[in-house]
Amino acid sequence: MAAIGASPDPPTFENTVVALERSGAVLRRVSAVFFNKANADADRATQELEAEIVPRLAAHEDALLLDPASSPVWRRSTTAGTGSGWTRSRRAC
Repeated sequence: MAAIGASPDPPTFENTVVALERSGAVLRRVSAVFFNKANADADRATQELEAEIVPRLAAHEDALLLDPASSPVWRRSTTAGTGSGWTRSRRAC
C-alpha cells in the first residue's frame, strides 16, 4: 500500500487497482484454505486458532482501510485510468 501511494508515476489501472489486488493475493488464498478447513473440520484446536486469527485479520483490514497514509492509494485507485483511454466498463473488470 505504501509503495502504491508513494509512486511518482501517474495513476493507471495497472499501478493502482491491479497492484491493490495483487498485494493481498496470498493472504486471501491462505484465509480461504483456513476458513474452508475450519468450517469443514471444526475441531477444538481449529476453533481456538480461528478465535485467535479472526481479530487479527479484522485489525489488519481496519489498519489498511483507516490509515490516513492509505488515502493517496484510494485516491489513485479512484482516478486510475482517467484520461488514459479506459472506459468505465473496462476499469470495472
